[in-house]
Amino acid sequence: MSRLRLSLLVTFLSSNGSAAVLFLVTLVLARLLSPAEIGVFSMAAVLLAIAHALRDFGVSAYLLQEKELTPERIGAASGVLITASWLLGAGMFAASGWIADYLHEPRTQEVMQVLACGFLFIPFGSITQTLLARDYRAQEQACVNALGTSAYAISVLWMAHAGMSYMSMAWANLISILVTSAGYAFFRPREAPWRPSFSGWRQVVGFGGGTIIGGILDKASSALPELWLGKASGANDVGLLSRANGTAKIFMQVAGPTAYYAAVRHLAQAHHRGEPVAPLLCKAMAYISACAWPLFFATAIYSPDVVLFLYGPKWLDCAPLVSLICAAWGIVLVSMFHVAAMQAIGRPLLAALPSAAALLARAACIFFVYDGTLNSFGWSMVLAALVALPANMAIQKRMFAMGHLEFARALMPSLAVTLACAALAAALNGVTPPDWPAFVRLLILALLACPAWVVMVVLVRHPLADELERAGARVPSLARALSFIMRLRR
Repeated sequence: MSRLRLSLLVTFLSSNGSAAVLFLVTLVLARLLSPAEIGVFSMAAVLLAIAHALRDFGVSAYLLQEKELTPERIGAASGVLITASWLLGAGMFAASGWIADYLHEPRTQEVMQVLACGFLFIPFGSITQTLLARDYRAQEQACVNALGTSAYAISVLWMAHAGMSYMSMAWANLISILVTSAGYAFFRPREAPWRPSFSGWRQVVGFGGGTIIGGILDKASSALPELWLGKASGANDVGLLSRANGTAKIFMQVAGPTAYYAAVRHLAQAHHRGEPVAPLLCKAMAYISACAWPLFFATAIYSPDVVLFLYGPKWLDCAPLVSLICAAWGIVLVSMFHVAAMQAIGRPLLAALPSAAALLARAACIFFVYDGTLNSFGWSMVLAALVALPANMAIQKRMFAMGHLEFARALMPSLAVTLACAALAAALNGVTPPDWPAFVRLLILALLACPAWVVMVVLVRHPLADELERAGARVPSLARALSFIMRLRR
């Protein structure tokens, strides 16, 4: 467990370091490029995301959950991954013109062709990355991650400043893939053969076939809003939606890599030992919801200030959309670990059911609610999240023997923390003069809301309080503050 905690810490620092760099890059790009330019890249990128789900073919999940991993099975996984990646890359490159015509946006063709070239090189780093994750070797992953992030940041800013517009993001993405693949070559485990094989490919494909269906449906569900909006309204609105979605997902970009880093492997180990998965799911959801829900509420309440501070006045049109997307993500978060849990117990095909429900719900809600305005589009996302929720809860109850009341009780402390922080944010938003600079208003919120969050976590006896105590043992001032709060609780 100590090795797992160390790996999680290194992953958290590495992913957040990369997230911080990419976040700063996003802020600069928002001032160098227009919403329409970013929208062109976003439309191509979401299509490639669907292809990436096919490209992986469930190989990463297979390697993580496999109990006895031999060189022969690694070689078979490499063979399946390279074949799938190269075929899909070639297919996306060839279909780029047709897709651009369908979207009525010819500029997406060149973007898709450059992004498709990355499929040739991704497999060579992907296998090593997964094997390192399986062994909790986060330090090596952090080194390669830093190289790839630096390569992307330097190249995209230089090319955007040079006037390469939306193509700067496409070429920078390819450069990052090349650097990352080369970096992982130095850390490839000795037991992992370099030569791909097709001996034993049936076992890989058998597991991957179940995983890939859910992955495709999940990516299609994510891509549907931007593709629908792009075809109906154009690249400018897609750019605004992309920025609103990115703003609402800031927390997920920070915590997501760490949360998922060991999720499949840790849950799989528990399953192989015969331990129930439900308590682990409850604990994981309690942790993530207590952190994410208050931030979603605060971002929604302060959305104009957040957008103005981060991106500048030309992006203010997406502020109402940010609030609605935050609400949708708060609902989706409830089932965040379901796919990881189903892969861990060897039932990846079941992950397709909630993904299919989410895809159908989004398509239906957009069709009936969207009236050509961004506000109606945002409400369709909220409604779709609510409509798809029962399917996730039904799967959870059947597969993990977790009743709805048990799950609700696990989330109640997080809800109490969220309501207190949301009330504080709403009060501060009401009393802070609206003509003050956005930075000042957000700074006041952070200075008061963060301590309030810590106090509430301890007062409601949230499971995160144990983690705070553990951290406080190494920081004397924090330990004294926590001790005082705990005395108040008693």
